[in-house]
Amino acid sequence: MMVAMRDDPTVVDLVERAREGQRVAWDQLVQRYAPLVWSVCRRYDLSSQDTEDVGAAVWLRLVERLGTIREPAALPGWIATTTRNECLYLLRGRRRQIPVDKSRRRRADQHE
Repeated sequence: MMVAMRDDPTVVDLVERAREGQRVAWDQLVQRYAPLVWSVCRRYDLSSQDTEDVGAAVWLRLVERLGTIREPAALPGWIATTTRNECLYLLRGRRRQIPVDKSRRRRADQHE
């Protein structure tokens, strides 16, 4: 019989132990779900550097919110959703940037 990801008692145990400050449990959570973060980032065609940035943001959010997650068994869904949101935030930020024509910039620098 296959156990659904949400019913995985290992996830609940790891979350509870990580909440208690057990570094080994935290490391196991990161190791277990880093491939999930990576795969979501790949769907958004992010560079390696952007994937690392998104991953760091996701783990930071998890540290900040670990104590408030009501259903520890739902952690994989939380990680996937948070990763998706961080990817979208990153991509939206890029759209707000105004590209600068390098040749215009050089000419402006020469006139100063």
